[in-house]
Amino acid sequence: MHQSVSQTAASLGATALPPLYAAWAIGVLVAVSYCLLHALFLDGSPDASMTGRWVLSRFGAWPVLIPVAWALYRTLARHNRPVSAVASVALVALLGTALFTYGCWRWFGPGRSLAEAAYRVLPLTLAQLALLAATMVWLGTRSRDAIESERESDEPTLSVWKGTARTSISPHDIETVRAARNYVEILAHGQTYLRRDTLTGFGRRAGVDHLRPVHRCWLVNPGHVAGIHRQRGTMQLVMTSGLRVPVSRTYRRAVADWATQLGISASCPMSPSDNAHPLRDD
Repeated sequence: MHQSVSQTAASLGATALPPLYAAWAIGVLVAVSYCLLHALFLDGSPDASMTGRWVLSRFGAWPVLIPVAWALYRTLARHNRPVSAVASVALVALLGTALFTYGCWRWFGPGRSLAEAAYRVLPLTLAQLALLAATMVWLGTRSRDAIESERESDEPTLSVWKGTARTSISPHDIETVRAARNYVEILAHGQTYLRRDTLTGFGRRAGVDHLRPVHRCWLVNPGHVAGIHRQRGTMQLVMTSGLRVPVSRTYRRAVADWATQLGISASCPMSPSDNAHPLRDD
């Protein structure tokens, strides 16, 4: 499982570079277009050589900086430090572009100071960084979702919501699952959790094949069934938590079969509190 998750993370890290280079290329094209149009309208004839040197000095460092910045962002973001990740990437980008621009100036002609290089590349670096940062955040979100999905498919856990908090539970701890419009209500450990899914879709997920349908709105874990109660032509499953789940006519024969195989009692007395809250058998 860990190898599979690692492979997924490595694959996402490799596939993230093309979108980042595409974002860099967009920034270069916008800058080149601006320079050519500026020279065309003000000077009457663009200087391609000067434009090429300007673009190289301002954007030439990014092909090397992009993988370094992405690796730094992923490392810090993985430790839940998104602000530090963005700040570190910004610092690396500014220093890298300033040093590269300073080197280009020294190569093209009379040298200028490193401080001036940093000052001159600051606006373009921040603009390019904003575009790349937005791409990195998007890629980071996609990476986390994909890794979480991979873990969920490999490990016996399900991602669920408890109020506004996200947590994970083991499918084998699930007692019942009930359809609730666009969500399913999951009872486990005596707590109710929510997951955005349909009952049919939930039942098809990997790791929950032990859950049995007993009603168009219910799935149950046979391991948490304490007994079966029959009364006036109805059938109800009494769970270990005391919850009673209706069994529709469609599933009664199947429920009786697996209940017999598991040695579940075909009769379970109802408590006074149960009688006070009867469930319909649709």
